Amino acid sequence: MNKHRKVIIILLVSVIVILLSWNTCHQSDYKNQVSSFSQVNIHLVENKESVQI
Repeated sequence: MNKHRKVIIILLVSVIVILLSWNTCHQSDYKNQVSSFSQVNIHLVENKESVQI
C-alpha cells in the first residue's frame, strides 16, 4: 500500500511540475484562449437573454 502511495505521489508531483512549466512557457497563449472563451460565453449569455425577451 505504501509503495503504491509513493508512486501515486511521485506521479502527481511530476504532472504538476510539467503543467507549471508548460503554463509558464505558453502563458500568453493560455491567457488569449481564456479571454476568447470568456467572450464566447458572454455572447452566448447575451443571446440567451435576447431570445428570452
